Amino acid sequence: MYPNLKAVRRRERKSCADLAKVLSLSTRSAYQKKETGASSFTLAQAKILSVYFGMSIDELFFENTVSEKEAKVPGGT
Repeated sequence: MYPNLKAVRRRERKSCADLAKVLSLSTRSAYQKKETGASSFTLAQAKILSVYFGMSIDELFFENTVSEKEAKVPGGT
């Protein structure tokens, strides 16, 4: 699931059908499957969305938080 992408889409008042058209997908459902993580975005599709929304791919597709597990340094205390 891509919560950042969904939040931006809603903030910009775009529907799944709108973004399906932007990505040249045949149906709204095809886009919705990608946004929920049931299907994957290609790098080209991620780039199209980043340009469309004026944001980086990282901002749209990745969370900005680091879990405690990820922050631990191997061999550290």
